[in-house]
Amino acid sequence: MFSEALRNEVSRALSTDKLEQEIHLLVEKFWAGIAPPLAESTQLTFFHMDRATLDESIDLEEELGITLAKIIRRSRYKYAENLIYRLSVLINRDQ
Repeated sequence: MFSEALRNEVSRALSTDKLEQEIHLLVEKFWAGIAPPLAESTQLTFFHMDRATLDESIDLEEELGITLAKIIRRSRYKYAENLIYRLSVLINRDQ
């Protein structure tokens, strides 16, 4: 599910010249694709996690966000900073 969402919606967002028109649909499709496995994973993981493991998870999410931001910047996509900003908002909200 995650690979499919990355391959489809994220790739399309990085390659379109019509991001303003397509972003809402792409975001909806992305979340619709990853929401069920993400919810299941979250339940299985966080309900059985101690504080130290939760802190490690938060650190990992930040590191993944930084790495993804670098990849997006390297794409030289004209809306890269907008995507990175939205990614940071998602990470901050999650924390």
